[in-house]
Amino acid sequence: MIRRGALVRPPLLTAAVLALSVAACSAPTAGSPPPASTRTGTPQPGPAELRRLADGLDLAPRTRQVLHEAESALVRECMAEKGFASFHEPLSLEAARATEENRTRELSGDDVDRARREAFGADRPQTRATDTGRREAAYLATLSPARRDAWVRALHGDPAQRMVEVEVPGVGTLRAPTDGCFASARTGLYGDYEKWVRADAFVTSRYLPVNEAVRKQPAYVRATQRWSACMRANGHHFADPGAAARSAGATGNGPAAVRLAVSSAVCDRQTGRSRTHRELFRRQTLQWVREHHAEALDFTVLNRQAAGRATALTTAR
Repeated sequence: MIRRGALVRPPLLTAAVLALSVAACSAPTAGSPPPASTRTGTPQPGPAELRRLADGLDLAPRTRQVLHEAESALVRECMAEKGFASFHEPLSLEAARATEENRTRELSGDDVDRARREAFGADRPQTRATDTGRREAAYLATLSPARRDAWVRALHGDPAQRMVEVEVPGVGTLRAPTDGCFASARTGLYGDYEKWVRADAFVTSRYLPVNEAVRKQPAYVRATQRWSACMRANGHHFADPGAAARSAGATGNGPAAVRLAVSSAVCDRQTGRSRTHRELFRRQTLQWVREHHAEALDFTVLNRQAAGRATALTTAR
């Protein structure tokens, strides 16, 4: 069962959050329902439509920021109507861009200049306790136990509420609330809330099945073996870049980590490992869109409509 906190986390902070939350749920069961695109008989898209949908699976940082701000505003209004305050961490454009860079970092292991600047990214800023969290904790401390329970119900909904359940093949089951101010805000923003939950769950967790498929490709295995041989020739014994990054983790982005990261990036560039990875990732993403066309289309349409509503909402304030 997913943790309650994972269900109500703002959806645009990081794709990895949702992917990890979904993975933490129950494992897929035998006889799981086929993708919506198969169930509904949606016509299969042509190559141009596949590419268009694949290109739209990653929201632009500014779009992420606008949607995040609009959702936060709607939650605040909903909570105020119920007699409570609510607290939400702002999402800066820098943070939105960093989210995208972190998500695709594995595809750019041949970036030597970045390796010199950041090593493997071990010290990249992560989400930390902030003034927003401290203000929320201070506010809750002023409430009686009964009022704190009412605050939680107002925000997350009644514990006995009906949940939206989405089975993501190969990943797990996502459960999202249908009650409370988070659900209300997302309904106002996305329109068809249950369709959005399904589409968002599929799209934001796609990295797991896509990367799993990539790693099984002979071309990927050969490219990684070439990288490993190059590293051995330079005195480093690692099976893949992930092992090298984990080895450097204890030293963060210190001199030793930088030297190892640069060696990894140079070998990557020489052997074409990331170039191969990017091409295979592109192909497998297109295959994923082909198999989950309905979800990819819903994600694109609902987020485009929500961005329009969010822009109007933030402009009106």
